[in-house]
Amino acid sequence: MLAAAGAPDPQRAGDHLVACIDGLMFDRLAGAGARSAPPPGTAASRAELAGAVAAVLRGFTTAHGD
Repeated sequence: MLAAAGAPDPQRAGDHLVACIDGLMFDRLAGAGARSAPPPGTAASRAELAGAVAAVLRGFTTAHGD
């Protein structure tokens, strides 16, 4: 998926993506986000998480010139 999206290093980006999603899940269940996020399972919660994942994916597929 990340290779098709143009990630310069898809394997590494995949590992980082999993770590980021794991962090988002922890944040929602036990971290600071558990206090301020929309209620789990609601449309607002799904939209907020989808936006966060989309931002992460954009970061992994944008060439940074490094």
